Amino acid sequence: MRKSKISCLPLLFFDELVKTKTMTMEDWFARAVSLGLSGVEMHRSFLGDDDPFTEAKKIAKLAESYGLSISMLTGASDFTHPQREERERQIVLCCESIQLAEVLGAPYYRLTAGQEHKGVPREQLFAWVEEGFTKSLQYADKLGIVLAFENHYKDYYWTYPDLSRHMADYLRILAMFEGSNLRVNFDTSNLIVVGEDPLALLEKVLPLVVYVHASDRVGENIYQHGIPGTGLVEFDRIFELLQKNNYSGWISVEYNGTGGVEALRTAIEFIRNNYKG
Repeated sequence: MRKSKISCLPLLFFDELVKTKTMTMEDWFARAVSLGLSGVEMHRSFLGDDDPFTEAKKIAKLAESYGLSISMLTGASDFTHPQREERERQIVLCCESIQLAEVLGAPYYRLTAGQEHKGVPREQLFAWVEEGFTKSLQYADKLGIVLAFENHYKDYYWTYPDLSRHMADYLRILAMFEGSNLRVNFDTSNLIVVGEDPLALLEKVLPLVVYVHASDRVGENIYQHGIPGTGLVEFDRIFELLQKNNYSGWISVEYNGTGGVEALRTAIEFIRNNYKG
């Protein structure tokens, strides 16, 4: 039976990798290997802003030297910003990030709608998302990078939660691009934060899923993750659906709880032992 492709977005180490710089990318890759991962998920912030293309080339070579694939480049596009100049900048940044995914050798770029900014009519927010997604898709199609739209709750560095955090709003945006190359990055727990059922969404989007974020939650309205398999997510049913659809893509573990590296190790082992796709 094929070995599952397991990756990780290192939420535990965001501050060390981005803010304090007390952890290098090589430190993280070495740890990823020790955790038995075959891939690593990169957040756009890991590349910095000074010379991200040079950094991406270095990271691609470093990952290869550790025997790791870059499973996806994860961005946090804020296409809903109230200021026109910032929305235009977000589109430029998204297209640049799609280029960076190509440099990294990542087949996917994680797409988000944007924050639900205060003081803007929701219909206007959705119109801005449509504009941002349309331009981003046109660019991604040229480079052969797949945009994976996540049922997202909130980026680590955002002020407000995502406009598409509720299932109805997520599906509304996805429906705008029916027939396009837009695909789904399914997160197993984000809907729980807003009191909704992840399984209900998975059943609707299953044929479009190209990437999975495996995370768990300990309760509604709680941003912090639990260890996968110990919280509210029904992983047995989610895995059953994925396996029935012959899902063979990456499963990327997300954990930002208080249990540290050993909890992350437990999370990875849970996925490895329970997903037989």
